Amino acid sequence: RTADCAAAADARMGASGSSTAKTGDEVVELAPAALTPASEVIQTDLSSRVELTIRLEGLKRASSVFLIIYTKLAQDMHWQELGKTENTLGNGKSIQYQRTFVVDFHAEHQRLMQFEAYRMRDMNAPDDMAAQKFLGSVQVYLVEIMLARSKEQTAGWLIKELLHPTRSHEPPFGKLCLYAEEDPMAKT
Repeated sequence: RTADCAAAADARMGASGSSTAKTGDEVVELAPAALTPASEVIQTDLSSRVELTIRLEGLKRASSVFLIIYTKLAQDMHWQELGKTENTLGNGKSIQYQRTFVVDFHAEHQRLMQFEAYRMRDMNAPDDMAAQKFLGSVQVYLVEIMLARSKEQTAGWLIKELLHPTRSHEPPFGKLCLYAEEDPMAKT
């Protein structure tokens, strides 16, 4: 970026070392000191790592429910599996998963996340999704999860209903709740 800034500055510089700026229809000549030398330009790294905490609410039955998390950049064709939550054994209507997921965040890229919820039906085939009951899914951009932190009414959680593509006329199986904790010390 520094080289690009320097090249752009050089292109605007006149023979006298001054530069010009256009404001409306008026061209104003700037003194040489008005430009920051390329060696002094501070590069801002807008990337970091984000830790996602996940919970499910409003389930009819919270036992044996797990999530598979996928991610991709918006322009990519294929999803990549980020991981799976643990299989819960609770009896209530809510699940707070212990496992968290770390995702790279780059402000200049739109990262899409997909969360698929399943109820475990066949303990002998945990990786065979056809043998499990699909409850629903949620797609969100990572930045949506991060922006939810400013919402006081949800205490910083992004809350979305689990959607089922073939059961749109039925009430959702529950709600997915996502919380993003940015680690400013962990630059990617």
